[in-house]
Amino acid sequence: MLFLGRTGETIEGKAWIFNRRCGPLGYEVHGEMLDGGNLVLLAGLAPKVDSKCETVGKISDTLRFERIR
Repeated sequence: MLFLGRTGETIEGKAWIFNRRCGPLGYEVHGEMLDGGNLVLLAGLAPKVDSKCETVGKISDTLRFERIR
């Protein structure tokens, strides 16, 4: 699963990036639905990890989902 969250006026939840060595790494995201629900934009700070899978910082990440008809 890439994203799990709730909807309302805004969307909040948890997204994951996947690291071959460390596995899935979760982080909080928030955003909104646009274009009548056909576009969802989410943003958050994804964890940046070292070779020991320890968090050494965060990187800005944006997720964009578009409904395909």
